[in-house]
Amino acid sequence: MLVQLLYTINSFFKSKPIDYLNFAEIAQKLSLDSQAIASSSLSNSFLVTSTNIDLMNENSHSKPNLSDNIPDILIIDDCGDRIESLSHILSNFGYKARTSLNLTVALATVEAFPPDLILLNIFMSQVDGYDVCQILKSCDRDISVIFIGISNEVLDQIKDINLVNVDFITLPLQAVEVMARVNNQLTIRYLRNQLKQQNYQLQQEIESRLEITRVIKSQNSLPQKATSNQMRVKRRIKSSNQTRQTTETSLQAQNIDLIYEASDRLTLTNHLKDKEQQLSALIANIPGVVYRTIFHPDGRVSMPYISPRIEELLGITTKEFTENFEWIFDVVHPEDRMELYRVLDESKRQNTALDHEYRLPQEHNHTKWVRILAQPHQLENKDIIWDGVIIDISQQKNMEIAYELLLESMEIDYKQSEELLQNLFPHEISQHLKQSNNPIASNYESVSVLFADIVGFTQISSVFSPTQTVELLNRIFSSFDYLTKEYGLEKIKTIGDQYMVVGGIPNQTQDHAEAIADLALRMQAEIAKFYNHLNQPMSLRVGISTGAVVAGVIGTNKFVYDIWGDTVNIASRMESHGEADKIQVSESTYLELKDRYIFEKRGKISIKGKGVMNTYWLTDKNIPQT
Repeated sequence: MLVQLLYTINSFFKSKPIDYLNFAEIAQKLSLDSQAIASSSLSNSFLVTSTNIDLMNENSHSKPNLSDNIPDILIIDDCGDRIESLSHILSNFGYKARTSLNLTVALATVEAFPPDLILLNIFMSQVDGYDVCQILKSCDRDISVIFIGISNEVLDQIKDINLVNVDFITLPLQAVEVMARVNNQLTIRYLRNQLKQQNYQLQQEIESRLEITRVIKSQNSLPQKATSNQMRVKRRIKSSNQTRQTTETSLQAQNIDLIYEASDRLTLTNHLKDKEQQLSALIANIPGVVYRTIFHPDGRVSMPYISPRIEELLGITTKEFTENFEWIFDVVHPEDRMELYRVLDESKRQNTALDHEYRLPQEHNHTKWVRILAQPHQLENKDIIWDGVIIDISQQKNMEIAYELLLESMEIDYKQSEELLQNLFPHEISQHLKQSNNPIASNYESVSVLFADIVGFTQISSVFSPTQTVELLNRIFSSFDYLTKEYGLEKIKTIGDQYMVVGGIPNQTQDHAEAIADLALRMQAEIAKFYNHLNQPMSLRVGISTGAVVAGVIGTNKFVYDIWGDTVNIASRMESHGEADKIQVSESTYLELKDRYIFEKRGKISIKGKGVMNTYWLTDKNIPQT
């Protein structure tokens, strides 16, 4: 029954560890002390009573030695780093281990000084792993073996060689798993030795009883001596029975402890599996790639974990990622790399949270944006760890970019609308139109109105193509627009080849007549720069009048700012009744400017709709005598 229990315990501890979280981390999350568990296991596994020690001392020259509580452990591996890690784990739990990088030397050592337990890498390059198992099987010592980095399938093949006392530990090494399997093998070995010890004691007792029987038979003739021997034999039998009873009680207590420990470990394993499933479900529902990355003091970087969602983000599996990149921060657009590394360095130096947006390398002209979130913390060995998540924000970023472009486009459209309003209406009128739908109309008591008409433009347009005609008219009127703006006047409209300007509205000024006169003189000089279809300088008829007008905006779909009144009609008649290359003004304008400009009296002329009127030719401006 005891042997069956040992085999059950041995099979139980062959369960595999979880894939990406080590036992220490999970134990910490579950508020468990893995070192305390291991220590408890160690103390329970090597309990030796005083009776056991007495029995062993009594026959020490021929029976197995169980008095030494420090097991002899031998580590055989051609990987120095792994040997160092295993030695460090064992020493932390009070064990000392011999080590060997050479399998041949190690096997010779096993023959000369057999250890209690061997931690063996079966895949060493020097000898075939199954040959090693055959060699260990041929050794006459009872040696337990824990294989490093094999699976259950390989372990079953090894057991086919009838090498029973075996177990395995997975890679990467996990301290809790290593100590659980080491303590398990040493405990089983100790119990097996205990059984051997009991068998040895029982054999001794049988031999003793046989000797007593022989003595009794040889001394039947001596009743007194026989009685004495019989009493001595009974005492020895009684003492032997008491010793055996004590040993059995001790072993039963140890068996009960092992059963409790096995139950606790089973509960812990199930709890860990539940927590692993919960954590996996949580990670699967996080909208991003969960990762852990480490910056080591020597400048190295590593990434012990990245969630499978990396395939959604980069289109490669977790395995492909770890084979091609050191850490997640290698996957960054070249233009964003320096800024990302600067933010990382700042987070590392100041131990501050990491929150940064950057682009991934561009694929198929498609830009992918990510946001990286992490909280760094530093371990005792100065390693800096970032546990965080990377979120795909491409859709959000593209919406932001589109929104910015929309705002920029709207701003351009707004500026163009403003410029168009300013070109169509005076500034004050355009502002009023934007703020109110009420009709706009104003009376102005004193303004000056100018009409200018290009002489012979009908003949020119009949010769020129439509494009040439429009281009010529545009160049002429554009030059007039520039002059109008220069003198602070307001262009009202163009009608065909006729140009209309007013001074004194919407901002009323005292020098509007003078500004209109200066404009008229400049326009006559400007028109001479343009040539007609006969390659002759072009000319204008200009008419000016001063007086009261009404100004306002009319229309519902296409607004027009215009002026009306007798002054407008007279100015139009001054132009139509004028002559080429001359500026004809009404008497009201003449009275305003006669002291500052040079006029030539034309005399009385008949004006349609007005009758006879006195008009004047404006020829030049007076230059003050110095």
